[in-house]
Amino acid sequence: MLQRIQTIYLFLASCCWLVFGFLPSYYSQGSPSDCVKIIEFLPYCQFISLSLPYYNFIPLIIRTFGILTILLNFIAIFFYKKRNLQIKICIAAIISFVCFALSFAYKYFSVSITLYSSILLPVISLVFTILAIKAIKKDEKLINSADRLR
Repeated sequence: MLQRIQTIYLFLASCCWLVFGFLPSYYSQGSPSDCVKIIEFLPYCQFISLSLPYYNFIPLIIRTFGILTILLNFIAIFFYKKRNLQIKICIAAIISFVCFALSFAYKYFSVSITLYSSILLPVISLVFTILAIKAIKKDEKLINSADRLR
């Protein structure tokens, strides 16, 4: 049902990612090969430098995994009747978050950047997704125990 606690957790996880999407996450400094000044991983960002001979795809990868995580958390809300599928979608969202974190870490260690405090929002979203998985498993266990009684 839509009024279950896991729905609230998944909605809060999606909201954290959306808020993070509109806030600056880091500022590149001191690197002439990096054209990105402030990344806001949703639209209105310049992430390809036309003056460089190659394209910098790390910000694009960061955006892709961020948006994928938003969509997976939001889509999982509507699979409340199929709890096993909902758990699998939440696990896919966690895997997408890990890919996001790895690409962000690569960007952090390859270029001198300064992080903003908004970078904590995806971590909070991860906690909400894990709480949602626990609540979904708890519901599944409750329903299975009710089925045994019949």
